[in-house]
Amino acid sequence: MMVTVDQDLNQIILELRSINFEHNVRTNPNESLKILDNISLTVRKAEIYGLLGASGCGKTSLLRLILGRISGYTGEVRLFNRVIDSLNKPLPHQIGYMPQDNVLYNDFNAIEMLTYFGSLYQIEAMRLKLQINRLMKLLELDQNKHSEKLISQLSGGQKRRVSLAIALLHEPKLLILDEPTVGVDPLLREVIWNHLKSLVSSRRNTVILTTHYIEESRNAHMIGFLRHGKLLIQAQPQWLLQHCRVRTMEEVFLQLCRDNDSWTRKISTDQSDFGLSDRLSAELVRSTTTMLIANTSNLFRNFVDSKTPRQSSKRKDLIKEKMLLTKAKLIEANNSEPASKLSNRPIKIEPLNKNNVHCSSAKHLICRSHLSTLIQKNLRQIYRNLSLLAFFILLPAIEMALIMLCIGRDITLVPIAVFNEERPDEDLSKVFLESFPTDSVALHQFDSYEEALDAVKQSKAAALLKFGKHFSSALRARFFSLNIDETNVDDSEIVSIWNDSPVFVQLDMSNQLIGLQIQRQLLNAFIDFAQKLAHSLGLSNNTFKPPITFGPPVYGIQKSAIVETFIAPGALIMIAFFATTIVTCHLLIHEIRQGLIERVLIAGVTCAEFLSSYIVIQSAILIIQLCLVFFTAFHIFEMPCLGSLPLSLSLICLQGWCGLMFGLMLSATCPDEIYATTLAIGTFFPSVIIGGIFWPIQSMPIFLQYLSQCLPSTQSISALRSILLRDWNLKHPSVSAAFFVSTTWLLAFLLCALHNFQRRI
Repeated sequence: MMVTVDQDLNQIILELRSINFEHNVRTNPNESLKILDNISLTVRKAEIYGLLGASGCGKTSLLRLILGRISGYTGEVRLFNRVIDSLNKPLPHQIGYMPQDNVLYNDFNAIEMLTYFGSLYQIEAMRLKLQINRLMKLLELDQNKHSEKLISQLSGGQKRRVSLAIALLHEPKLLILDEPTVGVDPLLREVIWNHLKSLVSSRRNTVILTTHYIEESRNAHMIGFLRHGKLLIQAQPQWLLQHCRVRTMEEVFLQLCRDNDSWTRKISTDQSDFGLSDRLSAELVRSTTTMLIANTSNLFRNFVDSKTPRQSSKRKDLIKEKMLLTKAKLIEANNSEPASKLSNRPIKIEPLNKNNVHCSSAKHLICRSHLSTLIQKNLRQIYRNLSLLAFFILLPAIEMALIMLCIGRDITLVPIAVFNEERPDEDLSKVFLESFPTDSVALHQFDSYEEALDAVKQSKAAALLKFGKHFSSALRARFFSLNIDETNVDDSEIVSIWNDSPVFVQLDMSNQLIGLQIQRQLLNAFIDFAQKLAHSLGLSNNTFKPPITFGPPVYGIQKSAIVETFIAPGALIMIAFFATTIVTCHLLIHEIRQGLIERVLIAGVTCAEFLSSYIVIQSAILIIQLCLVFFTAFHIFEMPCLGSLPLSLSLICLQGWCGLMFGLMLSATCPDEIYATTLAIGTFFPSVIIGGIFWPIQSMPIFLQYLSQCLPSTQSISALRSILLRDWNLKHPSVSAAFFVSTTWLLAFLLCALHNFQRRI
């Protein structure tokens, strides 16, 4: 039996080779800004590597590049002996990342945040609970009920501690910490450094961190100074202090900044000479290690073979203890070797624990565990904002109710000014006025024509009706004049009959809708009046009936408000389309701008999983919204439905999902919430205006009619009217075309959202 010793003392965890990265200046696309300039560095196992430098020198960009969050650079990044690029991301279980900003959900408390990321890392529940308790105690988050407070109620330093706890939660092999001690008091800063040292010494973990506190970099095994995107030097802190002949690391950095080129060349030469004996010592240690292991193994094998089974077992345990002691001494000897002069053997990746295997994005586009965790996170956020959720759920139903109540219905109690010159005993003018429906007009009598006209001019009335002195007699004579021989009647008498029998009407046509309604009501009132007059004269009621007969309508309903048959179907489609657009934009863009999505993606979540979680939650909200809208339209206001209701609901829901994908696309494309909201509103009004909701598209110019057909909702609006009022089904080309166009737009929005989302983050 051979006993092996881990050969991980000098193994390389991270290696950067000639990294260059720049991006274009927004104000001048032809000009590029150099972010990282020919960076080459090496980080070995079981060491703390500190990146030092002023703000804006490229520290955070370098860390994000290591994590695979930056593309478009030149050079090579090797992490755990794997090339890292936009296609090959680091394995999430191997890395713990703490960003520079407090990337936390303000609606969560500390325990909920840790539980959320623990679920993403698929840590077993009992182990996760113990780990959370240990970290809360270590980082002093268990005092004064800090763990129960929402993140928004914590101080800046407490938020930093929660962020650090997330990075430590799954016990990764490599910790990448961006300014972990900023905003932390000195005592707790020392506790954090002691814990990092413990992870390195006991668990052989590796730590890469950035810091503004240059003096605390003494605790690191290796430090690198960055300035203007260039790595000035990387070496051990004590070595730098010795060769710079200074007492503080700040003085070292000051010397580097004063004379960058010449000083760095001198240091590199001295460091090369200084490291010669160290390399020889390292080779000697490794040779001794190999020889001792071989001799111990042979001794163990020979000794075991010469003993009885029981003795062999006892001797085996004793020799194992001695070998472990020898191994510990060798590790201690290797730790004394300068970190900057270690060999460059690549690391051998240890096999993963089966209990901690994460979903692989290469094999699984969507991991059910990740999706479930993300959905629970979304539900928790909704639970913490119930009042806002209730508003967004009720808003579409309220909009539908307002449309049904306020648009497209007949105007009631229209004021009409009446001036009647007839004698009170004359009855035909009175009968004519009584023919108006009492709920449609409000008649106001005036004593003079001028007063009635002034009422119209002052907008107190919408029309003026004037009856002449001889209206009744002239009207009777006019009816009987059909049987009179005009050759035997004086011309002046005939003229008087034709001039005195009409009702003189003046309308206020500044409001076309009211004016046209009064004209229609006048004609209807006259037909009713003529039938009453014929009956009083002993004639048939059909004597003065217009010679036009309307049969039952081929489609639709004869007597119905325009809002029920024309406006409401279009409103249903448009409300469904924009029901969740704005909400989706605000939620997603907020997470993108706060860096919340990037941290989740580093934890192993894919873009498809993240978008799917939002689609699931927003779809559930959309269904609730549409159920309330359907109840409002079809039950409360009894909107007519002569066709298939399930087919109508399917088309409306499809438009709702199409609008949801439109919101995702805006979120992935727009830089901020204001931009997205402006763009959403900018698309809403053209869709309403040229989509045929309030007026037929046949009235528009030809080119606008073709443009209208290209919108996602126009054909669906027309198809919904046909389903509800014509009983058309999917076999009809216009209905099937509406479903096809809606599905095409839905897929186009989804693919565009996924593509832009991956590019943006």
